[in-house]
Amino acid sequence: MDSESTGQSDINAIVREQVMLRPSEWGDDETMALMFAPFEPREKAQATYDRKMAFWMGAIRRRCQSKRSATFSVQRLAGEFERYGQTASCLPTVVEYMIRCGRPDVGLVL
Repeated sequence: MDSESTGQSDINAIVREQVMLRPSEWGDDETMALMFAPFEPREKAQATYDRKMAFWMGAIRRRCQSKRSATFSVQRLAGEFERYGQTASCLPTVVEYMIRCGRPDVGLVL
């Protein structure tokens, strides 16, 4: 295999990984603005809180499955889920929830 076709296969692998990591809502600017914002208190907007928590837990689960690794940090997740130069300010809350609830199916946080 020549270096050009090897480079293309590397690019294809990266694109496939990125597609797997990104939820379908990723292209919707309005939805993603909500998903990247800090959490409001759950008592104030339970449905929105629960939707955002489920969104990020699903995204983290897909990330772990794609990488075949359940090891991550909030900082690493923030970089991997960066969108238009923005990072999700709500990720620490999601990871804290996962730790508190003992979600081994989602990921082991280091």
